[in-house]
Amino acid sequence: MNNTEHPEGQGEASFSGQSVARELQADQAIDGAAINPWDAMAEHRAEVLKNGLDRSYEDLCLQVTDSITEAVARGSKVLDVGCGVGYLTKKLTDSGYSVVGADIAPGSIEVGRRVFGLDAVVGGPQEAVEHNHGEPFDAVVANMVAHCVKDLETFYSDAAAALKPGGLLFVTVPDQMWAQNHADSLAVQGNWSDDQFTHTTVAREFAASGAHYQSQVTYYLRNPAAYLHYAASYFEAEAPASLATPLDRESYDLGESERASNSEDARDALGDIMLFKFRKKNDA
Repeated sequence: MNNTEHPEGQGEASFSGQSVARELQADQAIDGAAINPWDAMAEHRAEVLKNGLDRSYEDLCLQVTDSITEAVARGSKVLDVGCGVGYLTKKLTDSGYSVVGADIAPGSIEVGRRVFGLDAVVGGPQEAVEHNHGEPFDAVVANMVAHCVKDLETFYSDAAAALKPGGLLFVTVPDQMWAQNHADSLAVQGNWSDDQFTHTTVAREFAASGAHYQSQVTYYLRNPAAYLHYAASYFEAEAPASLATPLDRESYDLGESERASNSEDARDALGDIMLFKFRKKNDA
């Protein structure tokens, strides 16, 4: 595990303007060129998802899609912010929504367009609204994104600005159980205070067998009250739901027979994800 520390805020991207919901450090390299860690893993990540080798994320996206279809009419316009290579974007499109993706990682967008037919813009909510002919969205989803954002105030204000009055925001983030279950790939970088809340900053390392990258990103792990607190100026919130998903596999290179034989074991080992559903306030 690479425990190299990144000073707080170094390479950080805010949620607005040319950024989305991820903190990028341009400390990876392919053929000598600096590349952010999300782009470094984009090709391999798309292959993993295309071939159904990350059951944890697949199950999570299925549950997120179900939550959206229960609350948002099909045919509505949805923004998938922090979309990455666009796996969830495609699932929502296939479910009958008009979906635009947004992500600060241009390489991920490029791969997603090729592999999943992604309709996306490089940037954040503001750029997505411009891409949508200046029209706000009926719903915004930020799937496993907000824990990569240090500035939650801006995260929520930008999401609200991209929504129609009464529009819905869906946010998924890891809870404490998730962090415990992934402790082998997390390096604690220290605690930090956010008003009355104390949080843990960790770095997570990604590596794939046979892949050419080794990427490290920063997560800000918060308690549920923090997510509710910062949303309150812009959104009415429902109590967070807990989504149980199989733990990430240690290797994505499992063959189909091995994957099938281990499916029950994977189901027995659950990591929890919190799902928040927010409705934009009329005066936000």
